[in-house]
Amino acid sequence: MADVVQYRLERMVDELDDLERRGIFSRAEISEIVKQRRKFEYRLKRPSPLKQDFLAYIDYESQLDELRRLRRKAVSFQSGEKKKKKKSISDYAGVAKIVEIYRLATRRFKGDINLWFKYLEFCRQKRNGRMKKVLAQVIRFHPKVAEVWIYAAAWEFDRNLNVAAARALMQNGLRVCPNSEDLWVEYLRMELTYLNKLKVRRVALGEGEGSLVRDQKSVEDEQWKDENKELFMSLDDKEEKDKDGSDVDDDDDASERVDVFKEKGSNVLQAIYGGALEALPSSFDLRRRFLEILEATDLAHSDDIRNTILSDLKRDFSSDPEYWNWLARNEMSGCLSVEFANPQMQKAIEVFEEGLQTVTSSSMFEMYIKFLMEPIERSNGDDSSGEFISHLISVYENADGTGCLTEELANDYVSLYLKLGRTNDALKLVEKLCSGKFAGSAKLWLARVSIETRSLSSNATPSKVDLQSAFDLLSNALKNVPIAESESLWLTAFKIFAQQKKYFDKLVEMSILSVAKGNNGSDPLFSLASVVVKLVLRAKGIHRAREIYKRFVALQRPGLVFYKDCIEIETNLASQGDKDSLRNARKLYESAVASYSQDVELWKDYYSFETKMGTSETANGVYWRARKTLKESADFVVGEMDFDEELNLCTTKGKNIDPSCGEGSSTTSPRSMKKMRNLDHRPKPYFSFSSSSSSNSLGAFPFHLDPTFQNQQLGYVPVNQQHDQKQMISFSPQQPQQQYMFKYWSDTLNLSPRGRRMMMMNQESIVQPYSATKLYRGVRQRQWGKWVAEIRKPKSRARLWLGTFDTAEEAAMAYDRQAFKLRGHNATLNFPEHYVNTEVEVHDSSSLDQKQTQTQQPNEVNLENKEVAVSDGGLEEGMAEAWFNAVRAGWGPESPLWDDLDSSQFSQSSSSCPMKPFF
Repeated sequence: MADVVQYRLERMVDELDDLERRGIFSRAEISEIVKQRRKFEYRLKRPSPLKQDFLAYIDYESQLDELRRLRRKAVSFQSGEKKKKKKSISDYAGVAKIVEIYRLATRRFKGDINLWFKYLEFCRQKRNGRMKKVLAQVIRFHPKVAEVWIYAAAWEFDRNLNVAAARALMQNGLRVCPNSEDLWVEYLRMELTYLNKLKVRRVALGEGEGSLVRDQKSVEDEQWKDENKELFMSLDDKEEKDKDGSDVDDDDDASERVDVFKEKGSNVLQAIYGGALEALPSSFDLRRRFLEILEATDLAHSDDIRNTILSDLKRDFSSDPEYWNWLARNEMSGCLSVEFANPQMQKAIEVFEEGLQTVTSSSMFEMYIKFLMEPIERSNGDDSSGEFISHLISVYENADGTGCLTEELANDYVSLYLKLGRTNDALKLVEKLCSGKFAGSAKLWLARVSIETRSLSSNATPSKVDLQSAFDLLSNALKNVPIAESESLWLTAFKIFAQQKKYFDKLVEMSILSVAKGNNGSDPLFSLASVVVKLVLRAKGIHRAREIYKRFVALQRPGLVFYKDCIEIETNLASQGDKDSLRNARKLYESAVASYSQDVELWKDYYSFETKMGTSETANGVYWRARKTLKESADFVVGEMDFDEELNLCTTKGKNIDPSCGEGSSTTSPRSMKKMRNLDHRPKPYFSFSSSSSSNSLGAFPFHLDPTFQNQQLGYVPVNQQHDQKQMISFSPQQPQQQYMFKYWSDTLNLSPRGRRMMMMNQESIVQPYSATKLYRGVRQRQWGKWVAEIRKPKSRARLWLGTFDTAEEAAMAYDRQAFKLRGHNATLNFPEHYVNTEVEVHDSSSLDQKQTQTQQPNEVNLENKEVAVSDGGLEEGMAEAWFNAVRAGWGPESPLWDDLDSSQFSQSSSSCPMKPFF
């Protein structure tokens, strides 16, 4: 990677020298440019560069090239040179660099069409001669994208003025993408534009007049002149020319030549329309766009073509309400007056009436009503809108009579009466609708309640009769409307009867019955129980609210939102020191997890609650219950911040961990001190090792303070001293708990922030022995996992190769054998205890190997099966080796984790300390 980056930077030397020689950039600025380019080049050469890396590099080079261009102008202006200098390499290098980055980006992200279009736009703006090549590449990679063919044809037509190439591209695109509406429309526009250019060229040569583009103003002027020609006087010159027949003949010949282009355009439109109709027979939008193009151009037989398209539309889309809506609005095109008596308005209304007879549907009525509402809203309540309003009401009545009145239309119907101030008519209508097909409509019931309870809101002391009638109306509405849609009704009812204790209690009882009756096991978005509990809490206090929510909890699955709201209420009170609230919050959590046992967020909230409000024992219990209950237990991962807060809370509660001895110490609670010192009863939420022999990974952290503690935590089975047999140490996989284990042990060992970060970085790595370069002298590891040993001779300092080994221990022993052979007792060895009272032997290495094999430790480590066998009589030595092989990568001498260990923790006897080789 570095060689490639350096090669690319060296290719920029000529450009940078030229920039400095011409005074465009200084030496410091060029150094900064090299620094930025090196950073971007390394980003592009990494294994998986991102598209943002390429775009950021392109943006930087574009800004740099723009700055170079401005500096160049400034330098030439200051020097007073009027003649343009010959362009040098720095003038081309910026654009070439951007093109190269685009080439690399598109080669890696071939499927990103937006990136290709950015590349095309850059080439079009800079005009660097690569446009054709890039277009060919885009078409090759994205032949099914119609916009690519359109872009290529437009470039050939506008830039290269190559009509044949543009036509060929369009036709090839239509063969590949026959179902693209845009491609058919753009092809027609291109052909008509080409004919219009030819006609304008003839006009410029004096052989004709006008163009194929229809000018709407000139058409209207000609029509007005024809209608009022008696107001104009003819000139004498014109009359003389009329008498003379030569000029008339010339005009006839010119009109015939002009009609050739109109005929050609008409033929082209008919041909393309036929092909498009065959490819897309069910596209309404395509025919509408063709009709718009026809109306914007002046072609021969345009009226006949227009009638043909309209007849095809009516034949194929007469059952589509969208067609009638478009046809009616098309009649109003160009109409400036919105009066009801306007002929165009009447024609549009006739089209809608014809559409209702053909398609009697609610969507047709919605479009018709929306069309009539537009002039009413535009008139702002003037007298001119009276006819529209009366006609609109008749349309509503027609929709109601035909059964096409939807809930939205009915609500708009009632709102129209209310806007007009016709309250009685609105009340009659809403009573009719609520007692009919819209008995379950919450909006209509709410409108009826708002109309009938206006007297209650205006009167400060309503009578009992009015209150009873309002309560009966609301009761009827709440019984008919489903509970999931009745949020506004319940809120309105509680708002009206907030000060009426009798009716308020009745509403509460009704809500409990409604929840019990409408509970189908699902959780609706609207939680009636939550609303009722909050209102009762506000009106009656916490004791009454607890009575109410306990009745809701007794129901079957009252809703997760309800549980969370009640827990929030109790938690807020518990934070103020209310012990009853803490107990009630736990009961609510227990009820919630019993009903929603697979909700991960609920378990996380429960764990967070116990972390903040409870003790470490209760939090650990919730954690392990969640791990056992959840089917997807891997999703239950508590964040790092939550664990830090838990440790801080444990510290404030008197459960400080003393790094010098690893035991719990308390300053406020003797009971907590007792629990921390009694390691048998200490909670184990962060790690759990089993003694089974089948495991997938080794344990992560050792701990040697008490042999009984180590035996219990690491699943170590003590060796029976009376029988000469091997016992196995095994570790069960607990990968999801690794982060908690890291946090726990890092705090226990009082590690520095650097050591803690290093542990967290290695928590996902595979457990492997630490690199031998940090543990054993003369040993290093290959990239593929093998271990090699070598030593230098004392006198010549020549390197002596000792061989390749499967484990680091074997390589270290080979080094010790050769070092002891060369230097004797003065040698620095990896395992000096193996050579105590050993004489230096000078015979061959085979005997030395045999002797060394006899002096090896009786312990055997099997990393493949992740088991450590300990022989009889080697308990402490086997534990030390098992501990060493279980340490993750990153532990050992000269590591930040190792430096943070306090040696006072391991001040016990050497026979029981597992870190004996390093101290």
